[in-house]
Amino acid sequence: IDNTASKTLSTARAKTAIDLFLGSPGNNKSLYLYGGEPFLHFRELKGAVVYASKLAESLKKNLAILVSTGGTCLSEEKLFFLRDAGVGLCFSLDGKPGTQNKYRYLKGGKSSFDLVIKNVELAFRTLGVARVGVSQGVHPWTASVMFENYRFLVSLGFQNTNLEIIQGVPWSPQNKSHLAANLRRQNDFLLINIERKRFY
Repeated sequence: IDNTASKTLSTARAKTAIDLFLGSPGNNKSLYLYGGEPFLHFRELKGAVVYASKLAESLKKNLAILVSTGGTCLSEEKLFFLRDAGVGLCFSLDGKPGTQNKYRYLKGGKSSFDLVIKNVELAFRTLGVARVGVSQGVHPWTASVMFENYRFLVSLGFQNTNLEIIQGVPWSPQNKSHLAANLRRQNDFLLINIERKRFY
């Protein structure tokens, strides 16, 4: 679903893209649906998931589907659909409240953090931890607290994590130095946990 410039991908164009994608060589396919916010167009999202799933089955292809969300538009109905369709969910969540609310806020500048955390907990209960992931955005100004935010996300229960280093904004040498130091800290954390048979 593409919300760029207030445009929504039509069902017909979505089907054309899915036909091309699933008709290409290879038996193992991963389909990522993101926006904008896909759950603002739930009917179209459902249609794309159902169409892709049926086509993959008819073509005898293994298809994994993942939907990305800002986490503010979820409901039990939407999560039950994902659960029953075998679809994974990825939250765009940058970390602690101060980091999250810097760019991801509600109308009028209200905090999105509490609503998103409530929906994270609902998603864990409905889909299970293994089917719920998080994409942590890292801006130049948050690079110095990247690992602190990462540890916070892990403490919420996330096991599947992704770092999204924000592009299109200036990164100073100091920002890059902070990022490099925090990537080393994250690497050490992951290696220590591997030794303890804990995998993230």
